[in-house]
Amino acid sequence: MARTAISPWQVFLTTALASAIAVNYAVRAEPVPPLASLLATLGPLIAVLFWLHQDARGRHISLVQDWGLFAYLGWPILIPWYVYRTRGPHGWPLTLLLLLAIVGPFLLATAILTLLTFSQSGRP
Repeated sequence: MARTAISPWQVFLTTALASAIAVNYAVRAEPVPPLASLLATLGPLIAVLFWLHQDARGRHISLVQDWGLFAYLGWPILIPWYVYRTRGPHGWPLTLLLLLAIVGPFLLATAILTLLTFSQSGRP
């Protein structure tokens, strides 16, 4: 069975799609449908974790057997640890990009909802 490769561009596109979904529903102030919510919340995280797993294989780093579940539950700690372990102190920009890719849709939707709330609160 051939392994599927995921590029950083695919992680970026997944994050962009999740952000577009989150922003779309935030601007319209409508509840997010369950499938769109699932994509916006889990899509970037799964893409980043899949890319990290592929990166570990490419660097011949052995991971624990349940790396997927372990990384899914502890991603705020494990992503910086992994990037620091593989790239040293020069990996902090990559760490910040990966973490921003995961929380980006939430930050954008929150910023838009906050701006809409404050802009409408001044109206009679």
